[in-house]
Amino acid sequence: MSKRSFLHLLALLAVVWGLTAPSLANDYFAGDAVFAPPVAQVPSVEQAPLEDYCDDGPYWTYIAAVEATYLRPELLGDNNVSFENGVAFDSNDFDHDYGAAPRVWIGLENPNGWGARARYWDFTSAAAVNDIDFGGIGSASVVDGASIVNAYTIDLELTKRLCRPNWDFLGGLGVRYAEIRHNEQLHVLDAVGLGYASYSRQTHGTGLTGVLEATRPVGDRGFSLFGSLRGSVLWGDTDAANTIALSSGGSTSTGIASFEEVDETLSIVEVQGGVEWSHELACCRGLVFVRALFEYQIWTTDVDPSIFQNFGLDDVAAATANFTSDTAFYGAAFTIGIAH
Repeated sequence: MSKRSFLHLLALLAVVWGLTAPSLANDYFAGDAVFAPPVAQVPSVEQAPLEDYCDDGPYWTYIAAVEATYLRPELLGDNNVSFENGVAFDSNDFDHDYGAAPRVWIGLENPNGWGARARYWDFTSAAAVNDIDFGGIGSASVVDGASIVNAYTIDLELTKRLCRPNWDFLGGLGVRYAEIRHNEQLHVLDAVGLGYASYSRQTHGTGLTGVLEATRPVGDRGFSLFGSLRGSVLWGDTDAANTIALSSGGSTSTGIASFEEVDETLSIVEVQGGVEWSHELACCRGLVFVRALFEYQIWTTDVDPSIFQNFGLDDVAAATANFTSDTAFYGAAFTIGIAH
């Protein structure tokens, strides 16, 4: 089984789970012990076993959360520029650092565990190289460059919650729009001439997304283990553009540009795992929860634009190739939310 087929299988498994989740479930944070009007004999969340506050109740649950993600992008393909003077530069030579990106979501669940929610995530990371001396052939070659990666997702999901002794499961199915962009510029200067190269890729698509979440309480202090798996298969296109310009002797220059658009299938797999802490808000019949999580995402495409150029000017020559827009993100996520 190929790598992309395996990723598609993961995404479809999450979708199937969301479609076949059992219909008997209760509110995520709901139940008489949490949301019913205060009664002296009702135990607190920490004291009540899970099955007590998973019973059906008369209340709807409103959930809102904000999540700060700190992720680092890793470009998985070969995207390189090389010059005759010995300079060869790959996209992975840009050292992207961890970037902060927000994720917000709101949701609503009825007393039987059926619900809906909307999610939005937006990520941007920039990296630069400055005055890198490659030595060159016969003279020093100085390289300056910049790289920007941007990705965002919009999700609308229908969800179903299933409570079991010591476990809380949530499955969902919905639609997602996602887009990822990667832009680079590179300048090379030596005693012979000047080289400039830039290329950009933009992939976007709309399709199905499925999610599976699981929570398991640990002890009686409000702590739980939390994990989630989300898979998406989206259909759209990729636009790839490439430009090279060369100059020699300070007076003569030439350039070439190309553009390619291809139909695309974009697959996204997201994994989260970590710890959750929750606490009852007796004053307002609610619950506050906090999560500290590890997060990993991988974005892959079925069709990769293949742009290759090779041309020269006097003593200066350049070649460039774009092969893939596959990207991984990894790092941490911190969530704070409230249910009412």
